[in-house]
Amino acid sequence: MTVNRGIVVDATMRTSDPDNLALGECAEADGQVFGLVAPLYEMAGTVAAQLAGDAASKFSRARLRPSSRFTANQPCLGRRFRRGQGSREIVLRDATRGVYRRLVLKDNRIIGAVMYGDTSDGAWFFDS
Repeated sequence: MTVNRGIVVDATMRTSDPDNLALGECAEADGQVFGLVAPLYEMAGTVAAQLAGDAASKFSRARLRPSSRFTANQPCLGRRFRRGQGSREIVLRDATRGVYRRLVLKDNRIIGAVMYGDTSDGAWFFDS
């Protein structure tokens, strides 16, 4: 089987060995490994449909909400990611660079953060 960051699968969740399917955090679909449950459910649905004979069923990360595309290497902190009373958000999306930053602030302090893409500055946010 072909392996990069995970077991490489095509859109039908088949590995380089067509008799084997893979899904979950060990599978690399479309060049990405997923660490959240929503993509894993999508993968499981694709595998179930394939096993039931629906050859047209395919996994597509384009159907996932951006928050479901994060992988295990995204730094996150805090418990609340919804704007609450007295808090505000700062969001940076740079699709060209594949960067996403979401900071939740309250009383001039960071109470939550999610980062995607280049996370080299993540330690600064965690130390703040």
